Amino acid sequence: MTQRTQVFGNVFVGVLLGGALGYLCLTEDGRRLLARAEPWLDDVMDQMRRLQMAAVKARNAVDEGRQSIDVVMRLAGYGQSSDVLH
Repeated sequence: MTQRTQVFGNVFVGVLLGGALGYLCLTEDGRRLLARAEPWLDDVMDQMRRLQMAAVKARNAVDEGRQSIDVVMRLAGYGQSSDVLH
């Protein structure tokens, strides 16, 4: 892809985003659409926060499990679990 093509693509995307933003902010229909979409967007954000919290909990559980395995492996004389797995 040439530099000219990249510039044209970026300008095109900028025009589309600017047009959409202008429609949403400067027209009555756009403001109504935005007002109707706001509760849905709030719900999506809440779901994303819950998903992030679940991912953090899962990561913590994996870390705790790995630490437990390391303790058991050391007590059994194998060193760390990563030594056995590789």
